[in-house]
Amino acid sequence: MKDVVDICYYSSDFYAPYTGISMYSLCKNNEDVPFRLHCIDTGISLCNKEKMLDMAKSFGKELIFHDFSKLEAYIRDELKLPECSGSYATYIKVFPERIFTDIDKILFMDGDTIINGSIRPLLDMNIEEYVFAAAKVSLITEKHVYTDMPRSVRLEYALKFSGEGYYNIGVFYANLRRWKEVDFGNQIMRMRKEHIDHMQTAADVPIDEMLINLAALAHLDDNYVCQMPGIFNCTVHNIPHYRAWKANKCCGYISRAEFDETYYRPVIIHFCIFKPWYTDTFSPYRRILNRYINQSPWPDAFKQTMYNSPAEKFFGKYVYSMPSESLMMFTIQCGHFALRRHAQWLRLKAGISAKKEQRSERSAAAARAKASVDSVKAIPEGHLTQALRRRKALARNGRWREALAFPYKYLAEKFGYGKK
Repeated sequence: MKDVVDICYYSSDFYAPYTGISMYSLCKNNEDVPFRLHCIDTGISLCNKEKMLDMAKSFGKELIFHDFSKLEAYIRDELKLPECSGSYATYIKVFPERIFTDIDKILFMDGDTIINGSIRPLLDMNIEEYVFAAAKVSLITEKHVYTDMPRSVRLEYALKFSGEGYYNIGVFYANLRRWKEVDFGNQIMRMRKEHIDHMQTAADVPIDEMLINLAALAHLDDNYVCQMPGIFNCTVHNIPHYRAWKANKCCGYISRAEFDETYYRPVIIHFCIFKPWYTDTFSPYRRILNRYINQSPWPDAFKQTMYNSPAEKFFGKYVYSMPSESLMMFTIQCGHFALRRHAQWLRLKAGISAKKEQRSERSAAAARAKASVDSVKAIPEGHLTQALRRRKALARNGRWREALAFPYKYLAEKFGYGKK
């Protein structure tokens, strides 16, 4: 590979630190590979742009920013496509020819990726006769969803690709020359007319990625897609190996050997399930990610946590990291049982507390009615019976100082007796 290859990211200012960290990992591990960086700007601040430019310059790489506003207006106003995750930026890969008019091939890279090795074999792939290259992944990552769960929109679409393969476009190598020849953009829009209303009913269906896959599925005989080795887009690392392999077998996408290589020796790690800005999620490659974070110009990027309580962390992190689905489901059932028992105990405790409060209120009311301490205006001097009754009431109410006080002194202080 002698020519300079174009590699494109896209980012808003919120995602800019992790996009920059991904760029840093790419440059650090591929200093000998000639490539030019592009970044489609969907609202990046000047500060983050300068950091990205300085970082690219330090590795001798060129970085070009592209404005997204015109394409965004086209997607929103003319095509009237719905937002994906609150943004129109995910449709960038659906219309790459509208931004890169004079480029034949471009490698798109999501910002939630870490490049932990050389991508030269990926860039050396021959995709001249294909529209794009991507890696096959499991749209659903748990076997029990295929076999035991009720039908959902995600499951329905996952089954459409059973045997043929579903491609994740987090790492997406597009041949724009071939893309224009077959008018792939319009083919994607035809899929949109057929499926978009149905897909909008499920927020967890990646609309842009699904449309590209459906367009490719409709042209299986035309060799639209070149399968990329899984090591260049490892999405299965978020799930323990045994469970991830079981889900992959339901799809039949890749062999056990390729799956193992993807899981244990990935070149591009794609944090597409648990995002990298959450510090308390399960991934065996969390240390690798942290190393690049600390070396990059954004060492303090995103220190958020996904789980707000120990119970959430237990279910979300430790249960999710169970090695087998049966153990995971058993642990979830035990957890739900414990939570129900805890809720019952809280309700019982609340009921007991309420009864105690009611008894206390009744006792206090009876004591007040019996003592009538606050209603006593004056105690006639010499009425020994009334004085003893009053002191007894004071003692019941815990007013010991007044109950045991010398009577003449108390009467003088309280009612002014003996004062002239």
